[in-house]
Amino acid sequence: MTSQPPPEATSEGDEFAFLAALSVEELECIAASDDMLQQQLHRAPSVRSAHAFLAELHQGNRELAEKTLAKEAELARIRTRIAGMQAAYWETRRELATLDERRLDAAKRFSANALLKQLRSLATQADIASDDRWEQFLASATAAPSDSAVVEAFVNDYTPLRSEYHLRTAHADRLSLGDESWRP
Repeated sequence: MTSQPPPEATSEGDEFAFLAALSVEELECIAASDDMLQQQLHRAPSVRSAHAFLAELHQGNRELAEKTLAKEAELARIRTRIAGMQAAYWETRRELATLDERRLDAAKRFSANALLKQLRSLATQADIASDDRWEQFLASATAAPSDSAVVEAFVNDYTPLRSEYHLRTAHADRLSLGDESWRP
């Protein structure tokens, strides 16, 4: 739109100068008829300017509406892409939350306290197993006191159990003191 709003008339005489050229009878005829009055008023420069401005304004609005409608399909595609991206974003957030839960679970399972409990439990199991083996040996030794095969089998079974007990206990003691140098 290149036109400006209609300029204001400088004086009434300039605005309706075309009426001065009319006779009294023509003026009375115009005053008596609404249609003729409207027709004569539309000859005024400011009225013509206003009509031209209004026509340009309507044309500009029409062009703007056409441009807006032309962009509607692109806007729909962009909205669809955004919806897809939002869905991917929320799916990624869910996956990250799941991974974070797994990380926290792993951190709990491998924390110093959890490892200490596990080491102590394994040491207790090894101690119980070695005590059970000792009880079995004592029961079999009373039945056959001089059987070297029984003694050798006992030593072969009992020694690894006691070694495991002592290793687990030593690791638990070091861990409880904050020394983690034994960890691989």
